[in-house]
Amino acid sequence: PEETFRKAFELNFWSHHYMARAAVRVMEKQKTGGAIVFNVSKQAVNPGVDFGPYGTSKAALMALMRQYAVEHGASGITSNA
Repeated sequence: PEETFRKAFELNFWSHHYMARAAVRVMEKQKTGGAIVFNVSKQAVNPGVDFGPYGTSKAALMALMRQYAVEHGASGITSNA
């Protein structure tokens, strides 16, 4: 159901993005670098039956982690999952 997908993305994607964005702002002001760790599941790369909302939200999270690495690596901020 659509509501299940929306809840999965709110929890597994958007919440990580909001926290990482806030952390990056602090790290960039401090100019000391830092590390962000995203809680990604094996479902992101090896999806299973009946895990659609969970797996797709975790796959999106893995893409988000990579984007944070690309955009903030020059500031000494690492992003891992």
